Amino acid sequence: MTVPQSPRLNGHGFSVTPPAGWEGRIYRRLPPATANTPQAQVAGAGVTGWLGDQTLPVVHLADFALPASRGDYGSGAVEIMRSTDTFIALLQFGPECLGSELFRSDGRPRVEPARFNPNGLQRIIPGQAGAQYFFTEGGRPLCLYVVLGSRTNMAAMTKRVNRAGPAEGGRGMSMAISERLVNKISRRRGAERSRRGFLAGAALAGAALAVNPWGFLVRSAGAYAAVCGSASQCADGYSVFCCTINGGINSCPPNSFIGGWWKADNSSFCGGSARYYIDCNAYANSGWQCHCASGTCDSRRVACNQFRYGQCNLSIPYSQTGPVVCRIISCTPPWQQFGGVCTSSSATDNATATHTAPCVGVLPRGFFDSAVAVGQAIRVRGWSFDPDQPVTAVQITVQLDGAVVSSAVTAVPRPDVNRAYRITGNHGFDVQFAAGPGRHTVAIYATSIAGGAGRAQIGSCVVAVAAPNLPFGYLDSSISLPGGRLRLRGWALDRDQPATAIKVSVYLDGIGVNRFPTGVPRADVNRAMHVSGNHGFDITIKAAIGSHKVDVYGINVGGGNANRLIGSATTKVSGTGPVGVLDTAVAVGRTVVLTGWAFDPDQPGTSIPVAVWRDGVTLAWYPTNVARADVDRVYRVSGTHGYRISVPTTPGRHQFLIYGKNIAPAGPNPVIGHAWVVVPA
Repeated sequence: MTVPQSPRLNGHGFSVTPPAGWEGRIYRRLPPATANTPQAQVAGAGVTGWLGDQTLPVVHLADFALPASRGDYGSGAVEIMRSTDTFIALLQFGPECLGSELFRSDGRPRVEPARFNPNGLQRIIPGQAGAQYFFTEGGRPLCLYVVLGSRTNMAAMTKRVNRAGPAEGGRGMSMAISERLVNKISRRRGAERSRRGFLAGAALAGAALAVNPWGFLVRSAGAYAAVCGSASQCADGYSVFCCTINGGINSCPPNSFIGGWWKADNSSFCGGSARYYIDCNAYANSGWQCHCASGTCDSRRVACNQFRYGQCNLSIPYSQTGPVVCRIISCTPPWQQFGGVCTSSSATDNATATHTAPCVGVLPRGFFDSAVAVGQAIRVRGWSFDPDQPVTAVQITVQLDGAVVSSAVTAVPRPDVNRAYRITGNHGFDVQFAAGPGRHTVAIYATSIAGGAGRAQIGSCVVAVAAPNLPFGYLDSSISLPGGRLRLRGWALDRDQPATAIKVSVYLDGIGVNRFPTGVPRADVNRAMHVSGNHGFDITIKAAIGSHKVDVYGINVGGGNANRLIGSATTKVSGTGPVGVLDTAVAVGRTVVLTGWAFDPDQPGTSIPVAVWRDGVTLAWYPTNVARADVDRVYRVSGTHGYRISVPTTPGRHQFLIYGKNIAPAGPNPVIGHAWVVVPA
């Protein structure tokens, strides 16, 4: 006899053929159509979340009538299950989850009775048991969640679930995610799966962590004090609010981590926009014991629900995941508030919209607009105000890698914020602080002025600060000048400010001499380095007679404060007697023509005579009366210091020496040139 099947369902890349008596739905919630900016708030837009909350396909299957209103993990449906009923949810996550520890298991899982746990439910309902599998197949990260109406016959009910998968050609339920879903429920998958419990769903992972430039701030749940809302007792199966057990602080307690999140739309606690619930899971074997909170009307469960939403901390596998300790709440999307920790994969469960606790006060609102690296600093901008005193500026605290590095009062005018929230005053901030190279986590907090508990985290993100571009350059030459001087020439620049003329610092034998500006045109450097400006240097310093080591450093003008050595040289400084050169000595007929230059560094502007010595006999003293612009330029002197001397000479081979006249102070006349010349017969 042929068992009739329900019509085949197709949608969003899934295909489902439920067996007889089963119902199925394939859907994808509409993403927010408008950014949740101050302008959108005025227009009343964005009430179903923020632009950037990403939605992905969800499949629901059940062997009972599915109600129209359901959370993504089945709230609204599991509450009406009978003991013989089964509910299945398959949720797709975004591609950012691929390759993570949580979704590393590859292939279709086979549902096993041993995996079912009475605490393995998003909301614990007496008699029921749940199992959850995270895995990847066909390039799609997925979560399979199965709820059995009774724990008394789990083996038989598990067989029903697995038989819901197709036999070849078969009957029963066939599903495909490119192929068939049943195959996903009918085969073993390995590794990472998570379970944890608390409401509504979180599956649908989002691919893009789009950063919305506006929005509310963490304004946890009910500022409306002592009202805990519906389902506030331990027996109702929900997890407690973190501020109830964490000293009034709306954050994860020690030995726990953010495991995932969901939202409730149209929340009165968030001005009619979405309200976000973030689960704090215990680390496995961290000592948390399941119990009920006490002391307020928020007497919900602590560390009981073994379930995980899966959008946050993807590097933590199920093997390291314990139960949900508590939940924190916010009007800011978790992917914005906990940047780099949570993805933007959105899940919805409106059944929790009224939940709150007495410890949840009205915290400041605000938004972390941007955080950008500026050289070796980070600049953060945004806005915040306290609804209890909306005209008054609030205190902003900035943390860098968990340590407070700056604080400021909101003093920047933000007319857009004032228009959107119908307030006055200055509520913007623009803060810059130093940060070394590397990746840094920046978090911004706003402190309550009145009516709230402590401070609210506006947001956080990871900012990469590049290593500074240190100056670089080259010491082209170091030469000895007359009069005990050294001339240094070269170039230097800083990539952080490539058009700016920087300074260079000169050290002589390890002792600082001074800082000197660059500014000499170097077209060759500009062409080679693709920069503009004048980056050459030409420096003269005093030095005693002898050998000296010179070091030249480029002075940093951009990020960081390190200066770089751009060149070193060892140069011998001569004495202070006359200096010069015999450039040429050539025979022209029976005349020898001698050319060169000479001057006395003690009186560099004065022309001195030079003596010509031939074959051991001094012939005469001759003036240096020929202009030598090249000598003046190199030695930074003035006057005429060249000579051209014609000496009649007999044929043969002759030796010539040139002496420079020492004019001040009087002293020996040194030889400044020497040559052998052959005069033809």
